[in-house]
Amino acid sequence: LWRLEQIAIEVEKLTGATVEMMVCLEGTVFHFLAMVSKFEAQTYQDKVSDLVKIFKLNHLHPVDLASLHCLVLDWDKKVRLKALEIQKAYQKGKLKIIEQVKRVWPVMFVTLNVRGWPDAKIKQLFWKSNKLSDQRGVWAEFANYALDSTFDYLAYNEVKRNSNLMNLAFPDAIKLTVTPKKNAIGIWWVKQEIEKLPYYGVPIVKNGKFYDIEYQYDLKDKKLKYYYFPGFAEKFFYVLNTTKLI
Repeated sequence: LWRLEQIAIEVEKLTGATVEMMVCLEGTVFHFLAMVSKFEAQTYQDKVSDLVKIFKLNHLHPVDLASLHCLVLDWDKKVRLKALEIQKAYQKGKLKIIEQVKRVWPVMFVTLNVRGWPDAKIKQLFWKSNKLSDQRGVWAEFANYALDSTFDYLAYNEVKRNSNLMNLAFPDAIKLTVTPKKNAIGIWWVKQEIEKLPYYGVPIVKNGKFYDIEYQYDLKDKKLKYYYFPGFAEKFFYVLNTTKLI
C-alpha cells in the first residue's frame, strides 16, 4: 500500500496530473478457492481499508472486486458455465487447457488453508509427489480440491477479460499488479528468475546484507537468529551465519 501511494505521488510530481489508485481486493471473490471463509476474507478487506485511512494514503481507494460484477449481465452464470466448459476441455485432453491447468494448479494447491494443522500433517501433505494421478489420502483430497479451484479461477479470469470488466469499471485506467506479469506493470520491478516476492516470504540477512527471501514455514527447522520490529508480534527478518545486526 505504501508503495502504491509513493508511485501516485511521484507520477503527480512528474506529470502534474491528479492520480487516483483503485486497489481491487479479491478476497471475497476467491476466498473459497483457498478454503478460507468469507468472513475472514471480508475482515481482511476491511483491515486494508482501515490501513489506508490510518496512514492517510490519500491516493488509494480500495474496491471490492465482487462489487463490480453487477456491470456484466448474468455474471455468476457466465463464470459457472465457463468453469464447466474448461473442466470438460481438460477431461478431453485439450492441450491449451492442460497447459493452463499445469501452470495454475500448483499455485492453487500451496495456497489452500492449512492453518492450525500439526506440522507432521502439513509436511505429509506438501512433501508428497505432486501428481494428479495419485489418488491416496489427504493429498489426493487437496489435489482434487485445487483442481476444481483451478477451473473456477481460470473461468473467472476469462470471463473478466472477455467482458472487459475492468475497463467498464475504470475506463482508460493504467493497470498495475503486485505480481509482475504480461500486459501489466509490476509495482516492484524484479528479475524474471525471482520466484518469491517480498510480500510472499520473509527476508534473510547474511553478513549484514540482504541474502534471500524464503517462505516462513521452510525456515521453521533452521537455527536462524531473528529480529522483531517494534510493536509487531511477527518475526521481521532472519539472520544467517551472523549474530551481528547491521
